[in-house]
Parts: sequence; structure tokens; C-alpha cells
Amino acid sequence: MTNRHHPHRITATLITTMLAATLPLGACGTTQPSSPTNTSQNQTTKKPSKPKKGQEKTHTITFDPFFVQHFMFSKQFTTAEQAAKGLEEQGKDAFPKADAQPDGSITTTLTDKQLNNDIDWYTKGRQQSIDLFKQAHTNNPPPDYHYQLSEDGRKLTVWLDKNIAQGSYIAMLFDIPLSTGYLYYLNGGTGPWDVQVTINNVHTGQTIQQYLASQAPSDFDQNTFGD
Repeated sequence: MTNRHHPHRITATLITTMLAATLPLGACGTTQPSSPTNTSQNQTTKKPSKPKKGQEKTHTITFDPFFVQHFMFSKQFTTAEQAAKGLEEQGKDAFPKADAQPDGSITTTLTDKQLNNDIDWYTKGRQQSIDLFKQAHTNNPPPDYHYQLSEDGRKLTVWLDKNIAQGSYIAMLFDIPLSTGYLYYLNGGTGPWDVQVTINNVHTGQTIQQYLASQAPSDFDQNTFGD
């Protein structure tokens, strides 16, 4: 991966320090709050606008107001305008221009090259988090820590216990949803996006916590994951 700085993506090495600044505080529990997760979404890839002769094809990407507020706001970015500026700071090969709209959404227009760069960036970042989670198998014999991510990226189920390394469960429970959200829009998704996260104890299969990524707590008491 390139070394471009990205304030909206938690890398494996920075995940602990950036956690509180990346996702909002929220309560967790077994009761599911309302969310746009189950709404009908158009997930087909957007058709590029027809270019003029000699111009590259372009794609208009719209980050929904719900996603902007719940996944792009941070201590540094508290308005859509600031979040849009943060995207632009990534450079011409990432998000060369981003505009906050009156409804709180953010739009950006990308060439094929820029779009592919961003998709590649988030895909590799998500894989880094998956790899970090897999490295959590340190016990002898190791527990079968594993996860399932639905094809549409809206349901994430994780099996772990209290002995998992903090960096490993944070990578799975925070970075995976965030990276998946960006990929949803970059691949042509429209409308609000969220993901339902279910945490199960790896030994008993019992569901420990269930919440929406947009309302994820800033941290977890690992003891609640069980032995």
C-alpha cells in the first residue's frame, strides 16, 4: 500500500490511538436500534458519465448524510464541510475534490484511475485488519477465532473470547465496518449504510453483544467476551 495519510481509515498500526477519534461514542447491548441497514439499496456500480473527446471517464460518488455523520465525523471533522476537506487532503490520486451538500452528504468526482486507487486502498486496508485478527491465535491450542461478513457487507459476526489481543478485536470490530462502508459507496452503493455487528463467545457460541456499527461503543470490556 502507498503511504498516503487517511484520517478516515484506521490502519492496523494506528487503530488503537485513532479509535476514539474515528467512531462516535454509543451504547451497546442486545436490543437493536433502528437503522438504515435493512432499507432497500441500489448497490449496482454507477455508470460513468460520458466523457468529452479526449477526457477520462468520471464517476460521481455520494457519501450519504448518515454515513458522513456516523463514520466520517471525528474530533477533527465535526461538519460535512470539514470531512469533505479531509478527503481532499488525501491528494489528487485519491479524492481530488469533495463537496459538502446542503443535505449533509458529500460528493466527489473520480476518474477511473482515482476510483480504482481508492477501492484498492480500502480493500488492502481491510485485508490488513483481517490479517491482524487472524494473528490473535496465540494460545496453545488456539481457540477458533473467526468471523463472517455477509456479501452485502451489512452483517458482521465474530467469534472470540476475553483472551483475544486488544488490537486484534479492534481491527475486526471497528476497521472492518469502516472500510466496508467506504467500499460500499466507491462500488456504486447509494443511500444510508450501516452494518449489524454480532459478537459471539467462541467456546459456547452464545451471543455476547449485538449492535450497529454506527452506534458502536468507543471501547469494550474484554471480560464480557467470556472465557
